[in-house]
Amino acid sequence: MCGWTASAASIVVENSLNGCRVEIEGSADELAAVSGALARCGGDRRRTQVIDPIEPDFVRPVAEVLARLTDEGFIVDARRQPRALLEQLQRGGAVDVEELLDIERSPRWRDPRAGQADRFFVARAPLGRRDDERASSLPVRHVEGAARAVEAQEVATLLAYGYRTAGRWKPVASAGRLWPLVLHALVARGEGFALSWFDGDHHRLIEVGTAEDATVEQLFWQAEIAADTVERRRAVVVISADLSRVARKYGNRGGLFVILEAGALLQQIALSAGEHGLAVRTVSGFSVADVRALVDPSLDPLALVVVEGR
Repeated sequence: MCGWTASAASIVVENSLNGCRVEIEGSADELAAVSGALARCGGDRRRTQVIDPIEPDFVRPVAEVLARLTDEGFIVDARRQPRALLEQLQRGGAVDVEELLDIERSPRWRDPRAGQADRFFVARAPLGRRDDERASSLPVRHVEGAARAVEAQEVATLLAYGYRTAGRWKPVASAGRLWPLVLHALVARGEGFALSWFDGDHHRLIEVGTAEDATVEQLFWQAEIAADTVERRRAVVVISADLSRVARKYGNRGGLFVILEAGALLQQIALSAGEHGLAVRTVSGFSVADVRALVDPSLDPLALVVVEGR
């Protein structure tokens, strides 16, 4: 997203999004180190891959220059690349269409670039369908009457119906009886949300942290769902998978078994919600990176379930 030119006296970096430019001055060796780092900034290289080849004496100043350029928008972090491309498109700038399509085709499960692209692509309903027909936006069961915040015990009961442990079994089937799903819940409390892990053995929620309203909103791609969830103090169930549990026995095929198990759990949650007078909405449009950062970086998030009481 930035262009740069080097001369014997300085390096000029330009931001095509806003027309800003910055000039970097230094010794010939310093400028050479910065030029080399800028040349390595493209593609999928990590920050360490950009910095490590630099001579030790210049690592710190070059890292500071790159950090400043990133903060000012001259260098775009790969996680924000799709959003920056779209911003440039909206401003009438030139966009590398092939790069944008490559991001759109990338698997959402692993590619961090695809997350930001989802805000633009997935959040838009296909032609010929009304916005309210999107499955990810429809509640599984509509509850009449005034909505209220859901208590932690209600969420625990909801999850116990679908994933409690009774002896050696749970209510849903699991390949090899491995039960790789991990459940967390965000329950409104005061100005923020309490983050809890579901203990299936004892059918209870164990609080493991807290989250601010802004953090919860950031989990959802669709702004209207995010704002509605926070404003109406709805609870959010996070369904994740520990793929290592099934990979040891089933390899890559374990991913299919995890998805089937998660589908069965979602059905159990929907049935339990109906029995207890709750409304639930399954949301697949969420930021994988933000959910991981909140619950556990080692897990793979599968779905969010928004829960509302009456």
